[in-house]
Amino acid sequence: MKIFSDNRSFSPKIAQPFAFSSLLLLFWAAVTPAQTQELLPEPHEDVTFKSTPAIATLPSLPCSLESNESTANCHQEAQYLSQEAPEASTDADEPIIPGEFSTSITFTTNYKFRGISQSDNKPSIQGTFDYSLPVSEEVSVYAGVFAGSVDLNPGDGATVEIDFYGGAVYQATEKLYLDFGGSYYFYPGVESNLNYNYFEAYVNAGYDLDVAQVTASLYYAPNFFGGTDDGLYLGGGVEVPLPENFFAMAEFGHQSISNNTLFAAPDYFHWGLGVGYVLGDFTLLLQYLDSTLSSQDCFGGRDICEGRIVFSISR
Repeated sequence: MKIFSDNRSFSPKIAQPFAFSSLLLLFWAAVTPAQTQELLPEPHEDVTFKSTPAIATLPSLPCSLESNESTANCHQEAQYLSQEAPEASTDADEPIIPGEFSTSITFTTNYKFRGISQSDNKPSIQGTFDYSLPVSEEVSVYAGVFAGSVDLNPGDGATVEIDFYGGAVYQATEKLYLDFGGSYYFYPGVESNLNYNYFEAYVNAGYDLDVAQVTASLYYAPNFFGGTDDGLYLGGGVEVPLPENFFAMAEFGHQSISNNTLFAAPDYFHWGLGVGYVLGDFTLLLQYLDSTLSSQDCFGGRDICEGRIVFSISR
């Protein structure tokens, strides 16, 4: 949760330029030719819409196979390499770095996180960069970064949210997985005394019911957004595959904060319903997202806690 009421004092800050550069780099990575691979369920999946299916990229192939060179030239180059350095040919197909890299990019009409708009009900562009490494048949470790444009409080200098996360996924059975990890939420350009940056530890679980996939999540922050002491989030979700590449989904959760006065809102529930469509490498998602916070309880009467229809497209 990342919003205060407007009655706090803020001093304007100029957003750091590298924030927008981060988003441009993520966009470039997302549109670069890529290769996907299913390992274990996606790491760091909050039940809310935060990230999107990832696309892995691999190092350049030997013999310029990714260029427009002719087959004859390619074979000649391969023959030359085999004569000059036969020992290198045995490792030609080995990746330089083990594991898989993946990227995603998302455009959404409203960045809603746990029922509250992080973009002041405006559009947001987001991206992820992830790395995953299997360490056994059942366990995979991962690390990644999320970046998204935000608009929190007037004059606070926050224009980008950057999340760093990492953890491990354990495939307990063919249908059940567990995900243990932590996230650090960082807001460049914001004065440190506002205490926007914070850490959350989490446990996610997912189970495949064949007709649907269900998830459950627990997140704990020892010092939640804004220095509001303990924060605890419990959530769940369900996704149902439908014919012709469609799917339906629902999400719900409860956020509690120790210092509600400083947070400027009471503990609350949020929920959402949606339908999506997979079109090649793209996923289109239409959702209705709402919370139990009234306009009176919403950070001094703001409209960012109201129910909204949100459309997102991701690759």
